[in-house]
Amino acid sequence: METKPTNILAILYRQNPDKGIEFLCLKESEYMNSFWQLLSGTINHFETLSDALSREVLEKLGNIEIIQVISTEKIFQFIDKKGNSCREILFILESNNQSEITLSPQITDFKWLNYSSALSLLKFDRHKEALAIAFTKILEKSN
Repeated sequence: METKPTNILAILYRQNPDKGIEFLCLKESEYMNSFWQLLSGTINHFETLSDALSREVLEKLGNIEIIQVISTEKIFQFIDKKGNSCREILFILESNNQSEITLSPQITDFKWLNYSSALSLLKFDRHKEALAIAFTKILEKSN
């Protein structure tokens, strides 16, 4: 089994004054199997985690304003559809409530959702687990 490069997995959230904490879910294009997921992408060779995170956000969402990055020590291990062993490092990003999103061609739609709605929409179990971790950390931070 081949080991692929490490990926980043980013959970973007915002504090909506009317609706509370909302999480960003992204719908991949038909070419990418058209499912809902969190922001993720490969870390390129010689790229730092911070650079990869910034690049993936810019590529997929445009110049969205990030207020805070919460680093976690959580690393997800999984096997991709080609049988490669993969790792994803989890980050939690707080976005400005007013930020405009400009989607890349890879992404066809996005939704800001509360925790339970986002949880039910996501395809991958590791993304659901990541969302639960993020929700707990955000609640701890606000107390």
